[in-house]
Amino acid sequence: MHDLPVSIIRSKLYPPPTAPDTVKRERLLSLVATVAHSPLTLVSAPAGYGKSTLVSQWLEPLGCRSAWLSLDVADSDFIQFLSYVVAALGGAYPGCCAATAQYLQSAVLPGPNELAGIFCNDIEELEEPVALILDDYYQISSSEIDDFLDTVLKHPPQNLHLIIISRRDPTLSISTLRARGKLCEVRMQQLEFREDETRAFIRVLLDDPITDDDIKMLHERTEGWPAALRLARLASGRKGLTTSLVDQLPHDSHAVRTYLIQEVLANQTVEIREYLLRSSFLDRFCPKLCEAIMPEGSADISGKDFVTHIKKANLFSIALDASDEWFRFHHLFQAMLQDQALTDLGG
Repeated sequence: MHDLPVSIIRSKLYPPPTAPDTVKRERLLSLVATVAHSPLTLVSAPAGYGKSTLVSQWLEPLGCRSAWLSLDVADSDFIQFLSYVVAALGGAYPGCCAATAQYLQSAVLPGPNELAGIFCNDIEELEEPVALILDDYYQISSSEIDDFLDTVLKHPPQNLHLIIISRRDPTLSISTLRARGKLCEVRMQQLEFREDETRAFIRVLLDDPITDDDIKMLHERTEGWPAALRLARLASGRKGLTTSLVDQLPHDSHAVRTYLIQEVLANQTVEIREYLLRSSFLDRFCPKLCEAIMPEGSADISGKDFVTHIKKANLFSIALDASDEWFRFHHLFQAMLQDQALTDLGG
C-alpha cells in the first residue's frame, strides 16, 4: 500500500457480511446489469432499508473487483477522504492510484478539480473495471469532496463504477447525470418489501407457523420496512411471531420504532441492556472497549460475553473485520439505543 498522510483503519474497507436471514430479491438483484453500465449508481433511502446489503449482493454478479469504503463524519476532511479512497482501491488493485497518492503527500495539495483529473488517469491505467462503493455518504459535509466527485463524473473513466449509498441525496449533479442517462437510482420505494417478500422473509425467520392474515397485517404495520421485521422478531422473545404481537404493533412509524426497541430491550438481561445502551455511543467496538466504558463494578459479564451474545442473538451488529474483533451496530438500531440511553442512563 502507498504511504498515505493519514492512518488507515482497515475495518472501514470491508463490505458488511450478509445476514443468514437475508432474502434474495431478484427484482433488485437484476438491476446489476444497469449498474454495470452506469458511471454512478445511487442507492438512497432512510435507515433500515437494506441498502448496504443489496449493494454487497451485487458485487459478485457485477463481475469486477470492488473497493468498499464505509464513511464517518471525520472523512469530510478532503485529504482523509481521498486517502481512504486510495487505500480502498489499493485493496482491489495493489499499487493503484500511485500518482494520486504521491500528490496527497505534497506540501501544497492541488485543488479538487485537478486532483479529480489525476485520479481519473490513475483509474484509466487499470486493465480491468473496478467498482468503488462509498457507504454512508450522508456523513460527508464537504464541498471539496462533492466537487471532486462531480468532476470525476463529468468525464468518468470507462472502467469505473461508482456506487454511493446514502440516507439522503448527495450534493452532486444528480439531475444532469439523470438527464444524460448516466445514473442508476434505487430508492426507498424500490427497497420496501412487497407483501410476498415480507412473507418470504418471515418464513425464513420463524420456525413456528404464522398465518397469511398475520403476515399481511405485519406488512401493513411495518410498511415494508425490513429493519422493523427483524426488530419484531427480536421483540417477540420467542421462536414464533405471535398474533398478539402483531395486534400490539401501533400504526404510525415512529410509534413502531419506539415500541419495537423497547420490546427488544425488555427481552435482554440487565447486564446486556446496560452494555447495549452504553456501547451505542461508540462508532465501533470490541470486547475490551465495551468493558472499558462500563462503570467500575457494574458489569457481571465480560465484554467478550457481551459481544458473543449480541452475535448469537443477531442484535443488529455488523462485523468490521475478518477476525470478528471489531463491530458496529446497524445505524438505525444504534440511534434508537442512544435515544433510549438518554432516558434510562440519565445522559
